[in-house]
Amino acid sequence: MGAVLIAGCGSGAAPALKAKENGQGFIIAGAQLPNAGEAVTFTFPDDKQGILYRSKLGQSGAVSAVCTHLGCNVEWTEGSPQAAFSCPCHQSQFDLEGKPLSGPAKKPLAHYAATQNGKDVELKLL
Repeated sequence: MGAVLIAGCGSGAAPALKAKENGQGFIIAGAQLPNAGEAVTFTFPDDKQGILYRSKLGQSGAVSAVCTHLGCNVEWTEGSPQAAFSCPCHQSQFDLEGKPLSGPAKKPLAHYAATQNGKDVELKLL
């Protein structure tokens, strides 16, 4: 799986991976956790985008891609010193857990634990 960047404010094609509710969180059927240092996009049941990632150090998780400032979609940017996600609209930056580091966003992105379960990825809100 290659790294995927997400276009801001709703532009771009919809991700092919779709999460479904499973009672304790979400499940992305037929998905694999990305390789270290990579991320892929998916959609939640409400059609909002999410990012499934694995850091360069192997930490996996997922976040809502919807910036908490004005709703643009954030991008995977783990190559920067601390920020894992950034908003192209107003330059808010977030860490791997979705916590805001800089910019106008003050609230964190929703953050999920991501685990591989056979051929599916399970997401649980943290």
